[in-house]
Amino acid sequence: MFVICVTARFMERGIEMETVNSSRLWPSPLIVDSAFKAQIPTPTAEEVAHLEQNLIEYGGARDKLIAWNNILLDGHNRYEICTRLGLYFEIEDIDLPNRQAAEDWIDRNQLGRRNLNPDTASLLRGRIYNRTKKQGQRTDLTSGKNCTKSAGDLANDYGVSERTIKSDGQFARAVEDVKKADPTIEQRVHSGEVSKQSVVAAAKVLGNPEAATNPETSRRAAEVIQPRIALATSEPAKVNPAKSDSITLDAWEKLTPDQQEEALGRNDLSGFNSQDNDSIEWALWSWNPITGCQHNCPYCYARDIAERFTGSAAFPDGFKPALRPGRLAAPQHQKFPEEKAKEWMGHKNVFTGSMADIFGKWVPAEWIEAVLASIRKSPQWNFLMLTKFPSRMSEFNLPDNVWAGTSVDCQARVANAEKAFAKVKAKVKWLSIEPMIEPLKFKKLEVFNWVVIGGASKSNETPAWSPPREWVDQLESQCQGLDIPYYEKSNLFTNTARRRGYPGQAVYWTDQIKAPDALCYLPPKEQFVG
Repeated sequence: MFVICVTARFMERGIEMETVNSSRLWPSPLIVDSAFKAQIPTPTAEEVAHLEQNLIEYGGARDKLIAWNNILLDGHNRYEICTRLGLYFEIEDIDLPNRQAAEDWIDRNQLGRRNLNPDTASLLRGRIYNRTKKQGQRTDLTSGKNCTKSAGDLANDYGVSERTIKSDGQFARAVEDVKKADPTIEQRVHSGEVSKQSVVAAAKVLGNPEAATNPETSRRAAEVIQPRIALATSEPAKVNPAKSDSITLDAWEKLTPDQQEEALGRNDLSGFNSQDNDSIEWALWSWNPITGCQHNCPYCYARDIAERFTGSAAFPDGFKPALRPGRLAAPQHQKFPEEKAKEWMGHKNVFTGSMADIFGKWVPAEWIEAVLASIRKSPQWNFLMLTKFPSRMSEFNLPDNVWAGTSVDCQARVANAEKAFAKVKAKVKWLSIEPMIEPLKFKKLEVFNWVVIGGASKSNETPAWSPPREWVDQLESQCQGLDIPYYEKSNLFTNTARRRGYPGQAVYWTDQIKAPDALCYLPPKEQFVG
């Protein structure tokens, strides 16, 4: 077994490119076998868009692509998206004895997927059964040895009856027969467009695969399985803007009240994005029912990512503030990792709005309330929310499972954060100091339950920056005195960590030390009002 890393991934909150060389040369590109690909159900446009969003936010493919003899077996959509967008992926080459074993592996792998169309599951089981019957034996993919596998054995494997397995075999043979007359039949089965009964009936009309070459017989078979074709109209079908995956502020204002209500009531089967960043190990999921921001912080990593992929399914409107209505119900559809959540809180913590400021002054209150309503329906999760507009956040009735946070990067934000969070009602109130671009002094730090401290990773507009250790020590000393836990992020102290005290010069930093000018975006002495 060989593993290769083909990398073009985001460095932590930056967008530097990194290439990882393999221990052996890998043929490039991978071979996409049309027959193998046809065995796999084609995802919907919404599923592809959600997958693309996952890949972009993670910086690449979390799971390995599987290949055999340089032919792709699993991960076709991830491969297409990652190669198109220049994202990270790994390839694992598995050892199989022949093409039939590869076909068998694909079907068995697909049967392990969630939410399979029942007819798709039937087709996959039927193909496996028919291969077994054809050969009289099958190769065990683990041991590589030949072993017999009866319909009863397969029935036990998949929790169905022996009769069902034999019926599945008949269905799979029918699909192969009809495919001669209609090459699209397999994907039509996967999409749920046609039923098992209609496909089996069409196969009987054909009589035998050779009959598919007869235009009249083929036509009669097609009539059995084709859905009714709607009559063409003189006017093009109207597109309902409430069903859009991204509704910008301008588009929102043009919707009727009924359309706005429809958009906010969407119940699409989306889920969270998993994330594996050691800087936010306390939240292993992210959820972005709203994207975009107008704050224009120079060090914003989210803007860099969104603008890089503007026009993609993940960010069709770039970094313009937009409601993503198809994601509103994600907390209800994401499977809760109950056992893992008992081991570590990160498995139940969801960073909400990692690509936005949900409480930004430009965000319609209806959007915010829709997000909070979805949170209330999912008390099993914790939702970590972060804003630079703490006064706006304090105006809303936050559910008990919200960890309310505000960002403070400079002294001008301190007083407003303290004042607003004295009013915020949340079980966990946290303070994010990232990046720390000047020493900070708090008068009412006790209004917070947790403090997170970070530097600045490189962005398109700003350099990487780590504050002097003494700036952090002052704040952490205050946290210790108030018994407030604090967390140092992994982007702290990359270039200013060393304590360099000398005889007669005990303090390393002086008043002359300051963050790079590119980070200091507020004019001197400006008082910020959030």
